[in-house]
Amino acid sequence: MTVSMMRTGPRPAARQKWVNSSTLAWAIDVRPQMSHPTQGLIREAPYQYQAEFWADRSPTRVVLKARQTGFSQAIALEALHTALHQAGSTTLIVSRNLETAVNVLHYVKVALETPGLATPRVTKAAETQVALANRSRIISIAATRGAGRSYAASAVYLDEFAHMPWALDIYRAVAPTTSRGGRLTILSTPNGRANPFYLLWSGHWGKEFSRHLVPWYRCPAYNPAGWQIRLSATAEARRIGELGKWYKTERPKYSAADWAQEYDTDFVESGRPVFRAEDIERAEQLGTGLAPYRPEREYVTFWDIGRRNDPTVGTTLDISELPFQLVAWERHERLPYPQIQRKIEARYLAYPGRHVVESNGVGDPVIENLAVTVEPWVTSPRSKQHMIESLVLGLEGGQVGYPAGLTEIGSELLLYQWDDEKLVQDCVMSLAGAVAVAGQPAGGAGGFML
Repeated sequence: MTVSMMRTGPRPAARQKWVNSSTLAWAIDVRPQMSHPTQGLIREAPYQYQAEFWADRSPTRVVLKARQTGFSQAIALEALHTALHQAGSTTLIVSRNLETAVNVLHYVKVALETPGLATPRVTKAAETQVALANRSRIISIAATRGAGRSYAASAVYLDEFAHMPWALDIYRAVAPTTSRGGRLTILSTPNGRANPFYLLWSGHWGKEFSRHLVPWYRCPAYNPAGWQIRLSATAEARRIGELGKWYKTERPKYSAADWAQEYDTDFVESGRPVFRAEDIERAEQLGTGLAPYRPEREYVTFWDIGRRNDPTVGTTLDISELPFQLVAWERHERLPYPQIQRKIEARYLAYPGRHVVESNGVGDPVIENLAVTVEPWVTSPRSKQHMIESLVLGLEGGQVGYPAGLTEIGSELLLYQWDDEKLVQDCVMSLAGAVAVAGQPAGGAGGFML
């Protein structure tokens, strides 16, 4: 059932302190007004999952939710409670576009006008910022590449993170918030696997995050007869919801993929992801760790050369037996080409064997100026497909292992899809190249099929 508690009589000092320190207690006590798309201004008790969210004091939280389940209102009220009761605080809300950012701040402004609500004087009420006389601010902005870098925020919310442009840049900019004692909350409907939100929710990143799951059938507006069933009994809650009027009316309007993404909190495999999560996990389990050169072993090394600001990645595999083991690896961003050459030469001396260097574009001058002899590799659409297919087969067959601590590799493999134009893929291509080379005779041009 929804959380319900009405205040009667004067508030004892202990209760006042509790209300001040808890968004949940404050929301129950004050019932701040919210704007509803069909009912106008309302003052209702929070939904159960909103109460659970407010009661969660973790410094890092991630919420996987269905659309229109009231989380924009939830973060607006939590931000307002922080502003009212933590003088001098700065709350930053980053949304995927300006329209959404303005809408979240609108909820804050509506709540500030709650009759009888005692608040500091509003000193600024702009489109994307509200400031109070106690020096607290709530800033709600659209996602940009530099969003979050210029704010020392007490709390940060990344709303609809899976759909946000420059999501990785923004995450890296705001992640230090928690190291300064602040709070980071990331919310989104799913958008397939090819984005950082999937990595956070799945635990490949952010293992310390507290998690909240809100599919459509937990929302009273969508499932009035079954929303109160425990989350552990999802099949029963869903069954009851599917018998309801809302589901029968709305479900036919969506394809299976769209429904799974918008309401069922299912990470639809959009973009044709190439590598299966279970194969990636097995490769990490098979990995024996980085290891020094041993003269009785056989090695191949592949270098993916970065262009402009792309990373350069060098992968060395021990191919003496199956599974092939990744034994040496390095990734460098924005490294000048003379330094890349020195790295290649150092690896050549440390791990004798076949050394292959991508020769496309900048790779040719790098190869020409090396003090050692390597094999050039032209990455054409055909050879690239062979490389990726070789790695797919190697992972599916349990024939490749790499250290689990190399999280960059696992992350790129999880996100990689055939349409990879906008993806970071340097680690994938370096590993795929090494696997492909391992199955070729020297000077061969085809891909390796394990």
